[in-house]
Amino acid sequence: MFTKKELAVLKILVEREIKGMTEDAKKILISNSGFLTGESEDDLSFLKAEDLYTDFLHNLKKKL
Repeated sequence: MFTKKELAVLKILVEREIKGMTEDAKKILISNSGFLTGESEDDLSFLKAEDLYTDFLHNLKKKL
């Protein structure tokens, strides 16, 4: 499937992606959100999708 070198590179890339997402999360500002103004019952699904992606990355890292 993958060589040891390829797996090492994949692991590094996944770690960098996780780090980037963590740093980006600190910079996120939600403005004009229906959630904040009470105009929407939306559960901020885009944030759930980000959490799902982060979980996917962490699981992938464990497998590598």
